[in-house]
Amino acid sequence: MIQSHAHNREHEPAMVTLALALVTGYSLGPVAIIPLWSLAGLLMATAVATFVPRLRVHLPAAGACLGLVYGAFLAILAVPALRLTGPAQVGIFKLVWALALAFACLATGATTGDLLPELGTISRRGWLGALVAFGLLAGAYWWFFRTPLAALRPTGWALVAGAAYRALAAGIMDEFIFRGLLLGRFLVANRALYAILAQATVYAMLYMGFATPGIGSFVLAFLLAMVTGYSVIRTKGVGWAFLVHGTYAAFMYLV
Repeated sequence: MIQSHAHNREHEPAMVTLALALVTGYSLGPVAIIPLWSLAGLLMATAVATFVPRLRVHLPAAGACLGLVYGAFLAILAVPALRLTGPAQVGIFKLVWALALAFACLATGATTGDLLPELGTISRRGWLGALVAFGLLAGAYWWFFRTPLAALRPTGWALVAGAAYRALAAGIMDEFIFRGLLLGRFLVANRALYAILAQATVYAMLYMGFATPGIGSFVLAFLLAMVTGYSVIRTKGVGWAFLVHGTYAAFMYLV
């Protein structure tokens, strides 16, 4: 079972709220007015966190959550030009949120073991190098979609490369944030089943409400998060979660 180190226990309430806020921003990546959405995400995360007994000290802030979230959502609907489109832009913003999450965790006292425990001790330079490498990949993907090649239906190696990128992007970044960090935070103060349900609900709510609207996406995202979350608990690592999520993302890209 993933657990936090004892000397970081004093950071737990702030870390869980921070993680929830950042994964909300991660899901809201396609939206250009990120500052407003990040604030809305923070308040929505606080509301979700009130269901975790350890975090009920944040209850007074939860009341302002829904109004701001729906206000921002309606603003986007009213002004379509504020929304960025295309998978490349989404990937870039997701990368930014993942970087912010990693550095925030390191800055607030969380260790690399709290992020991906099964990988053991990894230096900050190692994490930074891995994130920069992924950033270069995302940058290349973004550049491709700004060229005339993007208008063509990918075939052959281009199709394979696109599927591979989706598998890496979704498998690594989603599992890194939701199952590598968020599930670990929930496990600190909750039983394994409740922790899995909590992270799956947050994951599905975000993807249903903003990334891919619709009840169908909620069901698929919830089931995917339950399966990958359970695999993390059973195997004490995120390897299988990476594989399952990456395979699913590649399949959805190909079809």
